Amino acid sequence: FDGVNIGRASIIYGHCSIGTKDFSPIFEESSGALMHPQIGGVEIGSEVEIYPFSSIARGTFENTVIQDRVKIDHHCHVSHNSLIGEDSILTNGSIICGSVRIGKRCWIGPGGVIREHQELEDDVVVMMGSVVTKSFESGATIGGYPARKTLKIS
Repeated sequence: FDGVNIGRASIIYGHCSIGTKDFSPIFEESSGALMHPQIGGVEIGSEVEIYPFSSIARGTFENTVIQDRVKIDHHCHVSHNSLIGEDSILTNGSIICGSVRIGKRCWIGPGGVIREHQELEDDVVVMMGSVVTKSFESGATIGGYPARKTLKIS
């Protein structure tokens, strides 16, 4: 697709969708649901791996960004305008909603969902099946529905 830039030594496995429009309806009283325009692109850094059946949506007005050395497991979705920081890992079935900011070295456990417009600073761990509805500071280990800080498990 136009507007998709992929860095060196990145691997995108089969059955991925990169740079398509995201599902973003706007409701108008007179005409019902209309899809919000999306004219941004996708920037994928170097040494990124994106496993099968994952999707990365193009940005609305700015780019969706996947920084260097990010690993995205099977069946993950990264919505429009999001940023995934260097060396972060999204495990199986993770859903990153629109305009989310994820810092460096974060780990999103299987089935983790990050609600739109939230920020996870560096080194945050999201436990399996958690739903993140607010932002968290660096080094937090979070879990539950809604996600909250938990004891660090070592």
